Amino acid sequence: GLFLAQQLAHLKAIVDRTGSRIVLSSAWRTSAFGTRLVQYSLKKNGINQSILDSTAKDGVSRANEICGWIVNWNKSCVLRNEPEKQVYRWVALDDLPLATLAPAELQPVIHRHHVHTSPYTGLLAEDVEQAVSILTQPCCLLEGPCQCLAGRNFVIPPVSTPWIPTFFSRMATATLDLFRRGSNPDPGTVTDGTSKDTPQPLPHSS
Repeated sequence: GLFLAQQLAHLKAIVDRTGSRIVLSSAWRTSAFGTRLVQYSLKKNGINQSILDSTAKDGVSRANEICGWIVNWNKSCVLRNEPEKQVYRWVALDDLPLATLAPAELQPVIHRHHVHTSPYTGLLAEDVEQAVSILTQPCCLLEGPCQCLAGRNFVIPPVSTPWIPTFFSRMATATLDLFRRGSNPDPGTVTDGTSKDTPQPLPHSS
């Protein structure tokens, strides 16, 4: 299948241990079919929450899109007089070098919040522990909404999701393409026909 059960079990552990919500920031978000497939895979593997939202595509970098989503989401919560629904803590799970690809002013922020997974293995148990550590410590050394991005403006579309009736105090921004595999029915063979003995990076797109 497109998503490996073990990696999704690791994602479920992060969600269960931290009470996080999932925001899709990978290429799966660019089509309704892709988003539905991700949602189906999550539910099939015991992650029963719905995807909260998806980041907008701004053409700068994925890190910029993630940070822009957080800023816009928190602003919208304040405007709706629902400050308790702001992002308090967050983590980005990705096999891309997000900090390296980010604008210089965002690199320190991404370093603090990024769990850099391997394109060969996807999410591992040690990645779970790092993500949980990030999500259970006060963001920016302050108890309250994330202030890492305070004062920054992002020229991208606002969040697409309106009022969300679910209270949350932590947020996981998960790029799910790090779990992606070929759809060959033989799990030991990747789609280009190479042997399972040869490690293959998980395909991803921006």
